[in-house]
Amino acid sequence: MEDAPALDPLTKYDVLEKDGAVYVQTDEGTLKANRRFLNVKCSATTNDKVLVIGGYVPCGLQKYQLTLCSGSGTLGAIEGLRSGGYKGAITVLSKEGYRPIDRTKLSKALLADVSKAAWRQPEFYKDASINILEEEVKSVDFSAKKVSTKSGTTYHYNKLILATGGTPRWLPVEGLKGDLGNVFLLRALPDAQNIVKAVGDNGKKIVVIGSSFIGMEVGNCLASMKNDVTVVGMEDGKWTWAFQLYPPLTMYSSVESCHGRQSRPGVP
Repeated sequence: MEDAPALDPLTKYDVLEKDGAVYVQTDEGTLKANRRFLNVKCSATTNDKVLVIGGYVPCGLQKYQLTLCSGSGTLGAIEGLRSGGYKGAITVLSKEGYRPIDRTKLSKALLADVSKAAWRQPEFYKDASINILEEEVKSVDFSAKKVSTKSGTTYHYNKLILATGGTPRWLPVEGLKGDLGNVFLLRALPDAQNIVKAVGDNGKKIVVIGSSFIGMEVGNCLASMKNDVTVVGMEDGKWTWAFQLYPPLTMYSSVESCHGRQSRPGVP
């Protein structure tokens, strides 16, 4: 897996010109690290109750920030606030209950461990005074500026950021609406965990519906684990790019073309 700096600032060096030559000046540690780490430490202080709901902060800004869900959008929002000088309390409400993750790692490698998929370590959020709570939002009252959750808790806010991302849709086909134990969506860590559990010791016949990057990546990952994988998409059959990137996969050009080919390799 590539682990690029991604969210971290690019490394910068001092450049000197001397005797017609250009020199880059830095120290050995900075050169080897080849990255800078975002400093969002914040010692925002408040009482316990206000900390949970993002209450009054005595360091000057009476603003409450409340964020829903925990993907890259959430992380970008809270890091943007902190790096931009915001000193108020930040509360993250997430149905998923874990810190923001890099969702691309779910499809690229079916990572089922939050410690490997998370963008940042727990200490990062602690140092930045960011509170992450496992809550499922039931309703938002924009007039009263409050969010109600299924647990019965109400959170008040001054500013609300909706960073929920997208939600996969079940296909309108019998058996593909979440009612079968061997049919899965892929969006969150539990989804990857369920897929890995179902695959077991590998050697399975697997169909992936969807031929964009998520489908191709998860298909390629499963194929590399010695499974027989077929990807079904709506394209017109021009798969040249896909075969170059993902040579182990078998592909069909539409959902309809899969019917009647149950005996073909890769189709369960």
